[in-house]
Amino acid sequence: SFDSVLPILRNTYAGVQGVNRNLLESGKGIGMTTWGQIRLVELPLAVPIIMAGVRTPTIYLIGWTTLAAFIGGGGLGDYIL
Repeated sequence: SFDSVLPILRNTYAGVQGVNRNLLESGKGIGMTTWGQIRLVELPLAVPIIMAGVRTPTIYLIGWTTLAAFIGGGGLGDYIL
């Protein structure tokens, strides 16, 4: 669902922006390339915030699926009930 994309993107952006710039400088100081800094420094430090952005839409979608079963929408909500 398109409603799920916004929290994921927002938390990904916040997670990457929240990485301490001193750590990026340290990576540059030991000779890391830009992609190396992203892969080995920024993304691992941002993963908890990114996963929070994934968890929120997952919970929403499970709730919406269950509500759809209550109003007769069928689908996966029938299995949840």
